[in-house]
Amino acid sequence: MESESLGAKFWVYLLGGTVLALIGAFVLFALFGMAWYAWGGFAAICVGMGLLALVAWIKDKSDQRKYEKLDAELDAGS
Repeated sequence: MESESLGAKFWVYLLGGTVLALIGAFVLFALFGMAWYAWGGFAAICVGMGLLALVAWIKDKSDQRKYEKLDAELDAGS
């Protein structure tokens, strides 16, 4: 009977991803804390929301280009 194992590669990737996520969270909390200390709560929240909006806008533009390219390929094929 064979034993079903996830393997060492899975566990290394899981551990590595967890460590990277923790480091990223620490950096984000540190930056947000410094902004809160320097500018106050309202300004820090506004800057954070502005950064999130910028990331969303960049992602949206990227998706629009991808779908326009796909649409052009579909139109050319028909």
